[in-house]
Amino acid sequence: MQRDANGRVRGFAYHDGYLDGITLKDREVQLAIGSIDNERRVLTLHGVQGLKVDNFREGNILADLWCLTVAEALQMPDVARRIADASGAVAPELCVFVLESSYGANLIAVCKRAEVSEILG
Repeated sequence: MQRDANGRVRGFAYHDGYLDGITLKDREVQLAIGSIDNERRVLTLHGVQGLKVDNFREGNILADLWCLTVAEALQMPDVARRIADASGAVAPELCVFVLESSYGANLIAVCKRAEVSEILG
């Protein structure tokens, strides 16, 4: 997964797109994402240690996705507070994935790694 120097996810269209669904199984979380151009992808979080999702509703509109190191996440007071709500103490080798919506769901996950699929048919 590509990210910029601040930890914001880059490399595929998602801003103003949609979070269509979330599945959880065996410490793996899959997020179904659709862009405004109807490109569909699955973002997979592996080895999830903690997860918190708030305000999931019909028509979730994505604003930003972040994939942060633990050190980066702890420098952001709002994210640090949300990590404590989601999982408590976090091992430094893990990553923190944050999904922020302009409408609907906000998600924070502490996981081993995150990856995004190619465009699905």
